[in-house]
Amino acid sequence: MRGPARHLTHVHQTPYSQGQGNEVACRKNLDSTTVAVHVDEIYCKSCYGKKYGPKGYGYGGGAGTLSMDSGEGLGIKPVEHAPHQPTNNPNASKFAQKLGSSDVCPRCGKSVYAAEKVVGAGNSLMVAKAKEMVEQEEMDKEEEKQSYLSEKAPPLQTGRLSVTELQELCRELHTKIDVVDEERYDIEAKVLHNTREIKDLNIKVLDLRGKFKRPNLRRVRVSADAILRSLLGSKHKVSLDLRANLKSVKKEDTEKDIHRKRMEKDLTELQSLIESHFESRKKEEEELLALSSRMENRRTERAEQQRIRAEKERERQNKLAEERERKEEEEARKKAEDDAKKKKVLTSLQFSGYMQKTEKRGAPRKQTEREKKRKILNERRKELKIEDLNAEQLREKANELWKWMYQLEAEKFELQYKYTRQKYEVTVLRNRVSDHQKK
Repeated sequence: MRGPARHLTHVHQTPYSQGQGNEVACRKNLDSTTVAVHVDEIYCKSCYGKKYGPKGYGYGGGAGTLSMDSGEGLGIKPVEHAPHQPTNNPNASKFAQKLGSSDVCPRCGKSVYAAEKVVGAGNSLMVAKAKEMVEQEEMDKEEEKQSYLSEKAPPLQTGRLSVTELQELCRELHTKIDVVDEERYDIEAKVLHNTREIKDLNIKVLDLRGKFKRPNLRRVRVSADAILRSLLGSKHKVSLDLRANLKSVKKEDTEKDIHRKRMEKDLTELQSLIESHFESRKKEEEELLALSSRMENRRTERAEQQRIRAEKERERQNKLAEERERKEEEEARKKAEDDAKKKKVLTSLQFSGYMQKTEKRGAPRKQTEREKKRKILNERRKELKIEDLNAEQLREKANELWKWMYQLEAEKFELQYKYTRQKYEVTVLRNRVSDHQKK
């Protein structure tokens, strides 16, 4: 339907129509809905659906899809509306219950939504679902953490304890703190190691993905003649002119006999040619199957060899690391014994000043992992002095130790949770690297 604006009657405008167009009644009585203005003509949605609209806009010209144009080119100024809230109608559809209210078609009574509203609602629903899953995961983690802490660090009951019992409690908490601190240090070292490994594996995956690219395959149709030429080669071209191979006929032979003999000759030659073609094709298919089978077996053997080689290399590296650590500990022990002997001799000879200068000039030695761990834990460990404390001070000291142990247990839980997730990520990345290497 085309026509100037005077042929259409304006009706009540909804908030959406105020932002997107005019609300009118179509003269064909097809619909009463949002319209679009083009130059001096106004088109309703039904007329757009019947391809009466201007070419290249909306449904016009057979576009067949909703227009995503904001309407600025047509002089329509869009208005930002408040987000739609879910409807309270119990008989509404599931989509309407989540998306909110909608317009109603006057002809069929179905709910009608604008394209922008549907897209925005879909995105908001996806974001809301993802946010809900993340929040649920955080809640589960917090519940698990509280259960773990209540088991590992239960609240103290020091109201009815004597001084001796309080001192024993403080010593017990101090011992537990040392154990928990060492466990926390070990888990933190594992987390740092996994972090470095994940970084290296990500770099390796990117390198392999850029190095090995699958070729783009395309489907090709080949005629039977082309297949025959490719199989038989250029020396065995099929000739449809078989007259040169015919023998000379006698004059007494009738025309029907000549035709029959020609047909039989052609049929025999064609059958022999087809049989030879299929035999050669069958042989080539068998060779291809055997070749593919050998390639698959070779690929499986190569993968198994790579796996065995990787395991042997891993075992060799572990043995080297253990041997290196053992040698370092042995050297450290021998050096400590030698230093003690030298120090004893020099002390007996009253060379303390010379000893101090020698120690200052000595080159720093590289610390082992165990020495680093022992040094850090010794720095973090606090000396327990409770001999001269009364009952109230002992209770405060016990609460202080309990809070420190509670904090260490919380850090240990967080590190353990992170380490569990990192193990899964490392496994996935290793499998991805293995898949890229097989390609």
